Amino acid sequence: MKIDAAEIVAVLFSTSRDTSLVHLREGLYGKCVGRNNVWKIINASRELVCYVKMFENERWFRREAKGREIADTLAAQFQGMISGKVIFNSQEHRAIVSEGIPGRSYADIFSSAYRIDRNLFRTSERLGYAEKAFSALINWLEVFHNSNKLRCETFYDHSTDGVRKRILFIASEIKWNETAVERAVFDFASNLNHCSCKQTGECESVFGDVCFDNFFFDGVGVGAVDFEDIGFGNSSRDWVLLDYYLRVMQSHNHYYSSARLTELIGSKIVVCGYCRKLFCLEKEMLALKRIHKSSSRLFQALNLRKYERRLVDIVCR
Repeated sequence: MKIDAAEIVAVLFSTSRDTSLVHLREGLYGKCVGRNNVWKIINASRELVCYVKMFENERWFRREAKGREIADTLAAQFQGMISGKVIFNSQEHRAIVSEGIPGRSYADIFSSAYRIDRNLFRTSERLGYAEKAFSALINWLEVFHNSNKLRCETFYDHSTDGVRKRILFIASEIKWNETAVERAVFDFASNLNHCSCKQTGECESVFGDVCFDNFFFDGVGVGAVDFEDIGFGNSSRDWVLLDYYLRVMQSHNHYYSSARLTELIGSKIVVCGYCRKLFCLEKEMLALKRIHKSSSRLFQALNLRKYERRLVDIVCR
């Protein structure tokens, strides 16, 4: 189906994200998916046509556009790397229209392999596929880390000091329930003397948001979405967070152990314990900030204590 990407973007720009389904024109509909302002465009048969991602500000838009440009270049150069082709960029509306990436998300692959109720008999086929997919993701990240040595003023500073400064800034914006937690976070992030590795690693590319929903595997190649957090710094940040997400997943009692996956990336983490904690702390701080910004009192009541306990666990363990 031939689409007018500019027309679609113009309609969605003036549409509330709370709208469940938007009729764009005859036979074409838009559905808002995920936490970010992402629209899935489908036809009358509910088949995927494209995705539209919209951004709150120019910096986020430019980071995403640059990240997709890097991904497209790498996909053309390296086997095992795939990308969703960009169809249209609108700087006026801060929107990017792109094709979908083939394959399944890593969140689905890992859930299928390690979630007990989805793999009751721990079939070797699913576990083997998850390991194959994870090895491919490791290769993808290694190529990405060495992909682009040019700095861009909109990129994040993912050096140890850059992460530390962002944590202190986020902490200053949060209205804390527990002053002891607030004090522990400030004390921990304020003292860079705790860092024993002294690695800046400021010349390496860093993907930034390595959660499992942001990567797809089609059996051969890996593709990524959500480049809003890309930057420069220490690439160990990506490995630390990947390891952290695996450990969070296997901490739930309805998941099998994924220790084999954590073994595959252990040697790639070349920072001290303080930096590991710092990188994990930033992610949980961002989650806590989103909870505080939520308009739902029930959501806040159910989650605030849990995430504050996570902060204490990271800082004090």
